[in-house]
Amino acid sequence: MDSLTNQLLIAMPNLKDPFFSQAVVYICEHGKDGAFGIIINKKYHDLKLNTFFKRLIQINDEFRRYENTIYFGGPVLVGKGLIFHKENVKTKESIKISESAYITSNLNILKQLDDGIDSRFKLVLGHAGWSRGQLENELKNGDWLVQNATDDFLFNTPPKKLWSYATSSLGFDTNNLVGVSGRA
Repeated sequence: MDSLTNQLLIAMPNLKDPFFSQAVVYICEHGKDGAFGIIINKKYHDLKLNTFFKRLIQINDEFRRYENTIYFGGPVLVGKGLIFHKENVKTKESIKISESAYITSNLNILKQLDDGIDSRFKLVLGHAGWSRGQLENELKNGDWLVQNATDDFLFNTPPKKLWSYATSSLGFDTNNLVGVSGRA
């Protein structure tokens, strides 16, 4: 299978896992040993299943300012923050993951963003991870659709509309998608 790096995974309706139901995942890295991605359409306050984020906001005034930009990136290491951002704001620790997107764990970048240099970023807590062959099996099982990532999908589309926009951009009407998968 070709690498899915810089692609979007769009959850099929059969994916009932509370973390990944209607998720859109940006794949930052995919290779023979597994995959690493971040969910880009689930703001922390949309998740009824995890109170970690509310506690973080209440405890830390620094994060309170970014309440509207904090996203649930996935169920792995939810206590670790990452900044998913455009190329025109970066630190020396920023890692290039596409032509226009970077990721960093250096929270000092938030000061640059506060200065109005660029407002297109997502503060992501946690990430999604797949071990060797796991993502490939999920794709064979029909759990995900794959879509090319664009800046519009990554930074400009409202999170609540991202899943339906992504599926419709592939020509699917989400009302007509079958919510089961399996093998014949």
